Amino acid sequence: MTYKEYKRFLEKNFIDITGRIIDPNGIKKMRSFGDVVDAPVDEKVHVCVILNDTFDQNTAIRLERVGLEVEQGLGNELIGRVPSSSISKLRKDVDVKEVEVSGE
Repeated sequence: MTYKEYKRFLEKNFIDITGRIIDPNGIKKMRSFGDVVDAPVDEKVHVCVILNDTFDQNTAIRLERVGLEVEQGLGNELIGRVPSSSISKLRKDVDVKEVEVSGE
């Protein structure tokens, strides 16, 4: 769980201050709607992509095809921009562990 998720879950009373889960169904529901971004369909949004340890050059090729423009790379963390319509494809990539969209 990222700090941003923690903050949102705490505000919605899905967890308590210690991180203990109060409403697991609420968390599942919120995460399932994670593809909903408040941006026009083709507007590029800032993202932070965390990759699994299995990433390689083929991962880079697939993510580029999805439309990810990397601005900064730190180990297995990529910071960049992607069209808002491609976020669900980005999240479904086999080597993507987590995608955090700026403003979600």
